[in-house]
Amino acid sequence: MIAIFKTTLKIEDEQKVEMQKGSRIVKAANQHGKITLWYVCDPEAELTDETFYVVGTGQQLPDTFPGQYVDSVACEEFIWHIFFKQKPNVQRGKPIVAPNDDGAPTGERNGA
Repeated sequence: MIAIFKTTLKIEDEQKVEMQKGSRIVKAANQHGKITLWYVCDPEAELTDETFYVVGTGQQLPDTFPGQYVDSVACEEFIWHIFFKQKPNVQRGKPIVAPNDDGAPTGERNGA
């Protein structure tokens, strides 16, 4: 069984978010003034901490920035760009989560 869950992100450079293993991000948007991520997951999958980065337009990033782009969101009169720290076992472009999938969230959407 799979479901769509959501979580909110803080406007912070780096943060940990607890998500089910194998989650796949489907959308990021402003909901009630907060950066919100919606993701498909197996609700019974093991929980894992994922590292997300929220950076503003014009903010400098280190040359070795380890993030994979997820989406950009207008919130609090600014545009925030969301990345997650890609883990070595991520497979790009997986369209759906499968039970016992050890992948990390992916920002791939609409076949991109």
